[in-house]
Amino acid sequence: MVKRRSAQSILAEVSATLASSLTAEDILATVARQIGEAMGVFSCDIWEYEPGARHMTFVATWCAAEKNPYGDSVGDTAQLDGWDNMLAVVEGRQTVELHSDDPDLPPTDRASFDKWGFQSTSDTPLVYGDRVIGVLGLVETRELRRFSAAERELFGQLAVQAAIAINNAHLYRLLQEQADTDGLTGLCNHRRFRERLYEEFVRARRYNLPLTLLMIDIDDFKAFNDDYGHLIGDEVLRIVARLLKTGLRQSIDLAARYGGEEFAVMLPNTPPEDSGSPGDLQVPPAAAGLARAKAHRGGAGAVAARIRHKVEITAAQKACGVPRTITVSIGVALLTPEMYDASALVRAADAALYEAKHSGKNTVVVAG
Repeated sequence: MVKRRSAQSILAEVSATLASSLTAEDILATVARQIGEAMGVFSCDIWEYEPGARHMTFVATWCAAEKNPYGDSVGDTAQLDGWDNMLAVVEGRQTVELHSDDPDLPPTDRASFDKWGFQSTSDTPLVYGDRVIGVLGLVETRELRRFSAAERELFGQLAVQAAIAINNAHLYRLLQEQADTDGLTGLCNHRRFRERLYEEFVRARRYNLPLTLLMIDIDDFKAFNDDYGHLIGDEVLRIVARLLKTGLRQSIDLAARYGGEEFAVMLPNTPPEDSGSPGDLQVPPAAAGLARAKAHRGGAGAVAARIRHKVEITAAQKACGVPRTITVSIGVALLTPEMYDASALVRAADAALYEAKHSGKNTVVVAG
């Protein structure tokens, strides 16, 4: 049963959370906790849904137990195909309550009930404006529970607050992405690059992991601009930016526009050279974001060589038919023990880039 607190006090508490200065992720987690505690359930989950999509993303969870069995799943996606009850929630806008003793419990749900020990669940759509943008779910594993009419009414009111939290988180991500992104190329901008470089520097030092930086410059770009105009020059920058992103590890590596025609590519946990084949990275569990990554084949030097080759054979063909080969020079540097801050790594990669520019261009130089 719902704890003996008024619905007004519960809703006021959730509303205060939405107006707080917490991060978007913390707000979602706090709202999940507040709703779970208010409803007196074992756990409360929040899913984000893109209208028309065939999957949902698990964005927040709270559990009454000391260890949340679902906590490691935040960020995962779940396919909706074949999940009829959840389709009824997001497409039919229905609240669906299920129980372990339901004789007609669908096989997909029966498998989840058996796996996690569910006794009762209730899922309701999160509606913002005229769109379903998520799902609020309640789970009870301790007893077979059927929610009362008053509990279902409160659940619906809390779902309105959760929908606001989901929408706010979405807007926050959009604003953050705009603040972090270079408007011309779509890569990370210089400010965000410096932030990430510091984060990876600290991580590399703490866990004794390699960190390699590529500094990349388009050869003779000023002459290119002078000959063909800035519109074509901008298109060249966009093409090179797109080529930089291909082959990088999503959410691990970072490609950024450093300034003008210069780019940077950061490769965490990647040495300059590695003759072995790609394999699972051996990193501490606490080094979040790297545990499931694959090593780059051949190391950072090989990544740089592939970028250089890809630009040379591809960029000119796509640059509005301009009959000039587009090439890049690349400097590669590895974080070494004597580098006392992240800026030292940038200076080392810059020095390698300078050497590449003055040794014929269209080449890769690895520092040291």
